[in-house]
This record gives sequence, structure tokens and C-alpha cells, in this order.
Amino acid sequence: VFNRGYGGYNSRWCAREDVLDGAFAADARREGRTFLATVMLGTNDATRMRDATAERTNRVRVELEEYAKNMRTIIARAVETSEIVVAMTPPAVDERRRVEAQRERWGEDWVGGPFEDHRPDVEAYGKALVDVVREFQERRHRVYALDLYAETRAAMERGAVLFEDGVHFGEDGQRFVTEKLFQVLDSLDADPSVPDFPYGHEIRNPERAAMSAEEVFDDHEARRPKEALEP
Repeated sequence: VFNRGYGGYNSRWCAREDVLDGAFAADARREGRTFLATVMLGTNDATRMRDATAERTNRVRVELEEYAKNMRTIIARAVETSEIVVAMTPPAVDERRRVEAQRERWGEDWVGGPFEDHRPDVEAYGKALVDVVREFQERRHRVYALDLYAETRAAMERGAVLFEDGVHFGEDGQRFVTEKLFQVLDSLDADPSVPDFPYGHEIRNPERAAMSAEEVFDDHEARRPKEALEP
């Protein structure tokens, strides 16, 4: 498991060739492709500053059109190295908790100050990502969307507390995302334990006596997650 977060990054910086090389580099310790790659970007891209001067110098904001372009680049690299790619939309933001947490950390001056941020159109970034995922699916890539915006918004409406500061997941939020991710994988009938080749008992199975060894190998390969087809 390679869990890599780029704190404060947006899709523009993550789509850099050198960053992609680091995130999706081949692992010399094992052969073959990564079974599952997950990507979640968009919360920082959607950031706006409430202070007009700070907004003019807002370097983290990425507009929707560029965000979609960057996500195409990032997902395309993930597809090259992974059997399955799950792209997660940016989650909903708990604005009330955001203000409370920042006041606790920085004091009352944070509200209305040059560092007060908000994300009024984060949902649109999620919709843009879903559209990008659909493009890959139309080319028969195994890329799937997890709509964390809808999932987290619904959970918060039920009273769930998912974020430490309104933006970053707390322990319960991390558990929530994991559960939703496994629901996606379960719906795909994706089995990471299927080995590269059949076990010996599969080849020797008396119930498969009518099949040649070659047919057993072919049948096993047909049940494995397929490498993505070239566009």
C-alpha cells in the first residue's frame, strides 16, 4: 500500500510530470501492475478567498476547465500502471465546522481576514470529475467514480461528524471513505487475491477433467481484472 498525500496541492501541481513519475513509479520490489489506484483532488482547486485582495493572488484555485484537463492527465497515468482506478470527487465542506476550527486555531481575526477561505462551488468540481471518468469508461478503461460529495453531504445531513476542521477528514471520516471505497470494489466483483496464474489444485481439479491445462489457464486469465485497453 502506497499512501501518498500532497498537502496543499491542487490538480495543476499534481499533474506535473515529475510528480506523476513519483506517484505512479514502478515498484522494483514486485512485478506486475498495481491492483488499485485511488485519486482524490478538487478541494484545493475549488478554494476561493473571501478577501478580495487575497483572491486576486489565490494560487491554489484552479478553474473547472483546467481541473478537468488535469484530471484527465492524472487518471491517464494511473490507468497505465493500475488494474482499477477509482477517482473520488472532492467531498462536501462542513462550513460551520470550518469556521469554528479556524477560529480555535487562529483566533477571531481569521473570519473576514486575508486567510479566510471557502469553497462555494466544490460540487461542480465533483460533477466535472464524474464526466472525466465517463470519458475513460467510454474507451473501456476500468475507471470508476466515487461521489464523495454526495456521500459526505448526505452523511452530514444525518448528523455525522466527518471532518476535523470542516475540510480534512477526521478518524470517522477516514473510516467512512474506506467503507465507501470498498462498496465500490464490491460492486465491481473485484478480487485483489486472484493470482497471476491458477493454483495447482485448479489445474488438477477432477471436475475440470474435460478441460486441458491450457484451457484452465485461459479460463483463469478471463476471470482476472483486465489491463485497460488503449484508447
